[in-house]
Amino acid sequence: MTDRPAKPILGRNRKTMIRLSHSRRATAVALLWVVVAVAGCCGGAPSHKCMFAPPTPPDAGVDAAFPCGTQVCQSPTVCCFMRIPPCGTCVPPEEYKARGCEQMELDCMTPGDCQSGLVCCVGGSGNETCRPDPLCPGDGNPTYRICDTNADCPRNAASCLGVSGADGGSSGISFCF
Repeated sequence: MTDRPAKPILGRNRKTMIRLSHSRRATAVALLWVVVAVAGCCGGAPSHKCMFAPPTPPDAGVDAAFPCGTQVCQSPTVCCFMRIPPCGTCVPPEEYKARGCEQMELDCMTPGDCQSGLVCCVGGSGNETCRPDPLCPGDGNPTYRICDTNADCPRNAASCLGVSGADGGSSGISFCF
């Protein structure tokens, strides 16, 4: 009787075990990809709620205060830019003209488009820009304030009224009168 060498049996078992480990690895990788895909769209703790709706579109409002030199102006102060010497500092709105501050041109369509301390104003040039309160008295000579409610209007023009368009319909913009 001849003894069979053990080597070929081990060789066959080794090949089978290698195939088995490769198939387990492929299954584990596929499962990992599914987990990552689901986890990417689901929130974290504590709700783990999946959100499959598209994100809301961004609005045109100001999300944060603008930097003013090395500061960030908090309400009720506004940024005072000066070209000579080049600097920016936070000042109360009533000191804006007295300090000789340069006007920063930020476009707006509603008061919500302007940062705290600024109002949406239409000047003599017809441009809608955010300006400090003292630079937009809203008296019609030469400025008008854009408003959403009466609370956006100064004392001298306390009513927020919509303006009709060229076709007789509403233009969607309201001014203080």
